[in-house]
Amino acid sequence: MKFKVKYRRSFFTVEGIKSDTCQCCGKKPKKSGLHFHHLVYAFSTDEVRKNPQLALRSTIQLCWYCHRVADALRIVNEHPDIVIKLGGSV
Repeated sequence: MKFKVKYRRSFFTVEGIKSDTCQCCGKKPKKSGLHFHHLVYAFSTDEVRKNPQLALRSTIQLCWYCHRVADALRIVNEHPDIVIKLGGSV
């Protein structure tokens, strides 16, 4: 089955098995579907352009809500200085 994956603001068509269940909460979303969440952006856009299957590495499939939470956690993890600026502690 072919489907589109967004990787660093570019879209790539890849083949693979697409689940119907969120890997975080276990729900089967109907309206919003599932989204690929990249745990790590390990490759450059040029590398993925040459081999689109790389876009699936280090990904999990999440519902819309879990994907929003995962994106926020990734930002905090990659930029701990943001938390300090907001008055939190690390």
